[in-house]
Amino acid sequence: MKSKIQFSVFSVCACLIAFSCSNRSVKDNQSYLVRIADVVIESKRTLGRLPGSIDEALENSKRKLPHRGDINGRMVHYLNLGNRAFIIRSVGLNRKDEGGAGDDVQLNFADEMQVSLEELSRFLKANDPGIWEIFPEIFNPRH
Repeated sequence: MKSKIQFSVFSVCACLIAFSCSNRSVKDNQSYLVRIADVVIESKRTLGRLPGSIDEALENSKRKLPHRGDINGRMVHYLNLGNRAFIIRSVGLNRKDEGGAGDDVQLNFADEMQVSLEELSRFLKANDPGIWEIFPEIFNPRH
């Protein structure tokens, strides 16, 4: 009986630690993606347009990042949505690109401000309605 209780306590502690680590990892990843977004915004101010890639943004920025991936070194997706909006996304702990759904971490930006996907959709609809035809998957997310 005592060993069953010890095993149960150990299992609960392990689950709590795993949840805490994954939750912290998501927050750390969000913070790191904001740093990447700052590089993109700085590059936009230098170039007069959004960069075509994160590499181009880094070439035009004084800021340096330890690597081109997310906080865990996984690939970061950058989507330029015209000259005033962009999305930065990384896959989550399951290492699957779910298009911003699931446990992916996605940040949306319009006019250099972080916005929700709904706000981004409204912004693009008002300012660049043609973008809907180019990237329909963004406005029909799999959430």
